[in-house]
Amino acid sequence: MTSAQTIIVTSFRCIALLAVKSRVIHPPSPAELPTVDDIQSIKQNLIVLVSRTVCKYVKCLQKYTPSVCSHIAHGHSKEMATKSEVIVLDVLHKNEMKGADMIDIMREIHDYLGDSSKVRPSGGNYVTVERQRCSQQHLMDSDTQRGRLGLVELCAEDWHCLMNVLLVNTENRKKLVPCTFVFNTEYPNQ
Repeated sequence: MTSAQTIIVTSFRCIALLAVKSRVIHPPSPAELPTVDDIQSIKQNLIVLVSRTVCKYVKCLQKYTPSVCSHIAHGHSKEMATKSEVIVLDVLHKNEMKGADMIDIMREIHDYLGDSSKVRPSGGNYVTVERQRCSQQHLMDSDTQRGRLGLVELCAEDWHCLMNVLLVNTENRKKLVPCTFVFNTEYPNQ
């Protein structure tokens, strides 16, 4: 390639809307503050998690893996033993970096909620959640909760790394580039 040649890179931004069916019928209220017993239980559970992780990754301790508790029993163990049902609602060709597109994305999410006035959780990576908050603030003067995009409770999550895909490098078709499919993924021009 000479210095006079120009490479044009085109990217397409897409937003994947996913829904996860709740496996627990009545989740505990997050508004309740933990008691002393709750904190002690969390400490005990952390001991199990840390010991499991250490035995898994420290080679000289791997022989103790069968002795480590593999599951922390809790009130919803039966429901949580089943695989989550993830439903792909839509893939929107919107750019969350643009304010108007983010508002359109939030309105699309609200369309899936129907006529309900119940506030539902909506998650994504930290950048997505911040942009969603900005969209809500932009429409704060609306008359209705739906108009203010207020039917979703925004929460940052790490589960957006659900699906790994392979993107083909456009310069060398034989080279595959691993990429995480997130709410905001750039697709190279193919």
